[in-house]
Amino acid sequence: MSLARRYLLANLLILLVAGLAVGIWIGDQLERSIIERTASVTALYVESIIEPSVASMADGGELTAEEVGTLDQHLASSTLSDRVRSLRLWSADGRVVYSPNADLIGQRFPVEGHLAEAWAGEVTAGMDDLGGAENAWERARWERLLEVYIPVRERGSDRIIAVAEFYLPPREIDEQVAAARLAVRAVHVADDVAGYVVALARATRESPLVRLGASPRASLALQRAAQASAALDGRDFVVPDDVQALAEPVLAHRLLLARDTALAGQTAGSVLRDLLREVPVPAEPGESGPAA
Repeated sequence: MSLARRYLLANLLILLVAGLAVGIWIGDQLERSIIERTASVTALYVESIIEPSVASMADGGELTAEEVGTLDQHLASSTLSDRVRSLRLWSADGRVVYSPNADLIGQRFPVEGHLAEAWAGEVTAGMDDLGGAENAWERARWERLLEVYIPVRERGSDRIIAVAEFYLPPREIDEQVAAARLAVRAVHVADDVAGYVVALARATRESPLVRLGASPRASLALQRAAQASAALDGRDFVVPDDVQALAEPVLAHRLLLARDTALAGQTAGSVLRDLLREVPVPAEPGESGPAA
């Protein structure tokens, strides 16, 4: 095989891998946004339903039989009963004080990761493959679940008295991510913004600092990433800020710098930042030009 052919095949492979990476990034960002929204809704449920049911933990005590019965009832008949697969309550020392798995109650585990973040006051969430020792009961029933950790506060104060750990089915998240992917493609890209994307890519190809610039395929990847950014921001149109924020993470790894540029200590990122300052930026939607 000739050197030129090997070079062409290598570049095609780089383009395929880069395109896959952008697609994965968009999917990850959409999933993270949807997971965070789901966690926020679940936190409201904890505040209104769970907190009043665990008042005895405010004094460092155990749950009463009445409180356990109330939690059982919530888990079986609440508005989230068709979505919540499991609920766990944790004490500050890493002890499980409530679980549908009676064998788990009283066991102690390290306070780390999402659990530690929740004790610090953060609502955290993520997909869990249920590989932990504390997940044997869930692992026997499901392959993976959405795990949400939420601080439980004493009524009328900000003091955290427990952490609630919810497990929700991932199907709804997966469906929302699939729908969001379709919605991203419907995000409007105005002609001047699309032209701006093309101009940035062209500037990398024409720059004497760059040996191999961003291809038309790279500009398409940047436009799709900007559409995802707009969708995550709740907009159905792309603005230049979306493009500027993503130009470096999407394009930098696609550039091959000239030898002298690299020897001078410049990076693809620094070259792109300079080009972003040089390429004219279109006006934001609604901006007006100078008065006549």
